[in-house]
Amino acid sequence: MGKETKLIDKFESDSSKMTQARKEGQGQAKYSLEPNPLLAKLNPNHGTWERIEELVHLMKDPCTGVPLRAVKSFLSRIPDVFTGEDLVQWLRKSYGVDSNDEAVHLGTLIACHGYFYAIDEHVITLKDDNSFNRFQHEKYWPSKGWEPDQASYAIYLIKRSFSTKARLELGDYEIDNLSRLQRVLSRDWDRLVSTAESLSRVEKRKDKSDRKLHECQERAFWNIHRPMPGQANTSEQDMKKRVRNNRMASKTYSDQMATMGPSERIEMKQKDIRRLELEKDALEKALIKPCHRFSKAIETLISYCDARERIDPLLPHSALSGYNSWSSRDQSALESEPLKWKNGLADLLRNQFGQEAFAKFLKSEYSGENLTFWLHTRRYKSAPVSRHRVIARAIYERHISDECQEPVNLPQADRRKIARSLESEEPLTRFLFDDAAEERVLNFLCHICPH
Repeated sequence: MGKETKLIDKFESDSSKMTQARKEGQGQAKYSLEPNPLLAKLNPNHGTWERIEELVHLMKDPCTGVPLRAVKSFLSRIPDVFTGEDLVQWLRKSYGVDSNDEAVHLGTLIACHGYFYAIDEHVITLKDDNSFNRFQHEKYWPSKGWEPDQASYAIYLIKRSFSTKARLELGDYEIDNLSRLQRVLSRDWDRLVSTAESLSRVEKRKDKSDRKLHECQERAFWNIHRPMPGQANTSEQDMKKRVRNNRMASKTYSDQMATMGPSERIEMKQKDIRRLELEKDALEKALIKPCHRFSKAIETLISYCDARERIDPLLPHSALSGYNSWSSRDQSALESEPLKWKNGLADLLRNQFGQEAFAKFLKSEYSGENLTFWLHTRRYKSAPVSRHRVIARAIYERHISDECQEPVNLPQADRRKIARSLESEEPLTRFLFDDAAEERVLNFLCHICPH
């Protein structure tokens, strides 16, 4: 009896493990990041990638290539590492580059396409110093046809948010991207989180050195396809080259039609007819949509230019001509500032004196709390993440709660949404007050603003 019980328990545990592995495999298959070689051949940068890969293969040559070594980094060993100085000297020696600056520029172009990455810093540049770099694995090369979607990027950011290690901490721009993806992919968000959890469990079973190496490669891959603001995005395609490639693809389509049989041609033409009918319906709906008249748009543009004609220091006949408005503020400049305000509420609120004048007007209309609430939400949006909950709680108690001192007129749905976010333990997003401040309060201020 005891043996039978043990066998039954062992069978149940094995079946539960198999079920869990099957679920993890299904989640990985649904959101797996796989390359498409056909897309790579149609990419305008395909010829550039082929030339760069020839150069990278020469760099990796064990006899005549860049000298590689193994380094230790916090109890882990990273193999096949080279310094930026070694790569610069190799480029100058092998290709006769005149100066170090030209060699650094060439190496930076190679790094921007994702063929090597810096280990300690997450920048897509080559430095002529002793900083360590490593060649990217061939499966992450752009010539493999990578087209990562939003779901794959969301899973990557969720995995990093699970980690408590300092090197995997999300940056400010990545936090903003994660918040945006959470709003865009709200329907599938729970499934994406479960997929990220299963992938994290799989990666934890790997060896420590292999896991750290894979983390570096994955982060370098996403730094190329989702770069931080201010860096070049080499994964984008030139539209002129893409149109030229589409023309070449249409020629191959006509060649395929010539080799097809009669029944296959009829089926292909029927598909083309259905596609053209859908495009025709979409264009007809676009023509029916209401739009602004051209004369009205011209009048708006003329009024916008007239309002700034007298206050543009670059124009010779303006009121501010002849002085540097970026470094000095004289009386004529202060007198010309109110001319901007009549062009819209945005120019009015951008100026400190405009805010004070508008606040006095709203106080006379018993609506000053709306401007105060809007300014506080702008401060919340630009504050660091660690201060979000404190500032949000102060805004809620002052303007939204039942016992607040300066209540603003908001729908109950917005009030409940903000209250639920403050009660939950999940981190707050920068867009907590957007629906209330931008759509409700700002529209109200635009309506009552005197012209």
